[in-house]
Amino acid sequence: ELALVLAHEVSHLILGHVSEANTLETMLRTLEIVLLSLDPTDGLVSLAIMGLLTTSRSALTAAHSRDNETQADTLGIKLAAMACYDTRRASQVFYKMHVHQHVGNEGHGDQPRPSLLGGFLDTHPPSHERYQDLLQMASSSNDDNNDDPKKRGGGGENYEKYKDTTCASVGTKLRGILQGGGATTASTTSPSSSTTTTTTSTAATLTPLSTEVEKEQAS
Repeated sequence: ELALVLAHEVSHLILGHVSEANTLETMLRTLEIVLLSLDPTDGLVSLAIMGLLTTSRSALTAAHSRDNETQADTLGIKLAAMACYDTRRASQVFYKMHVHQHVGNEGHGDQPRPSLLGGFLDTHPPSHERYQDLLQMASSSNDDNNDDPKKRGGGGENYEKYKDTTCASVGTKLRGILQGGGATTASTTSPSSSTTTTTTSTAATLTPLSTEVEKEQAS
């Protein structure tokens, strides 16, 4: 679950969503100032439409934010799968978010609580909807002829899909390190002499740091 959350946040950086959001916010605020400055009634019309302009700007930025969240979910689950995580289980984090957000939602049961203005001002899609979409993308089915883009070419984003590629590469490197296949040679020079000592270390025979400190003090 943590891996999927981290992959989601990294996806925002990869896709440049922070810069896009700042640019959109600046453009909308600039347009709002221009419209208010054209008021020929010394502010009377501005007072009347200021609330409308603010609500419109909030709705536009919220819609853009929801789209960004969907894109980050799509790329994030792919990154998590390529890192060999079980994305079907990881998707449960969004169901937990849904449950947490709707604790005490009497009368609605497992259904999402009605959003303000039908969700137009929500910056994130409903957690339950995201959970269902991610679960679908993580499923093993992958029908290229399906009309739903989430089921066409996007399904199967789980570690099984990458077990012979990225997961195999990661697994091979890890086994090599654990078996001592990743031995490295390093040269160190004692500060009290000009003698250079060559040492070989592996992950399987790492010397504790405290032992190395004791040896250095003894010399």
